[in-house]
Amino acid sequence: RLPMVIVLHGLGGTPEGYAGGFGGIGKARVILPQGAYEGGGGFKWWEHGLHDIVLHGSQSDIDEWNAASARLSEFIRQITRCRPTLGKPIVTGASQGGEATLLVSTQHRRQISGAVAVDGDMPDQFWRKRMAPTVMMNGTGDETVPFAWAKAHAEAAIGRGSPLVFWPMPSTGHAVTAEMSHAWLGELGRQVDAIWRG
Repeated sequence: RLPMVIVLHGLGGTPEGYAGGFGGIGKARVILPQGAYEGGGGFKWWEHGLHDIVLHGSQSDIDEWNAASARLSEFIRQITRCRPTLGKPIVTGASQGGEATLLVSTQHRRQISGAVAVDGDMPDQFWRKRMAPTVMMNGTGDETVPFAWAKAHAEAAIGRGSPLVFWPMPSTGHAVTAEMSHAWLGELGRQVDAIWRG
């Protein structure tokens, strides 16, 4: 039995692209699922992203995110049944994978022990006061997932009493910087260690 870390790739990413990138987080089983849709040279979790919903959101876009949420919940249920897991899994990801991480943290909080979302955000209608303990890390120079949007959502969630911690990180764009990567792996290591300590 091992702690489980589920890593959700970004838009156009692949599980293989993330393989080997999570050394140093301690003894854990790292699970790398693949998004349901092809796109961006790889895969994605849904067809219509954050900007689509915030700026032109239709009910079909919202339904698509809800369907993705249900698929991820079912995946977590099945993977923890077929792999001997210590505690509840940790979910993490960057960009669209960060958005998917926040979605799981808010919609399926009882299935996970914690989450780390990097450079991701969610539209207003998906946020909940009750969520899994989550670190939300966003680059200050990010315009793809606008920092101002992420900061406003995080501050509103914290104001409602959600167990969310927001880490602004220096950046000049959407890419995960070396400093962000170091902080990301450090937080995952802390959460893995907390599961081992029970």
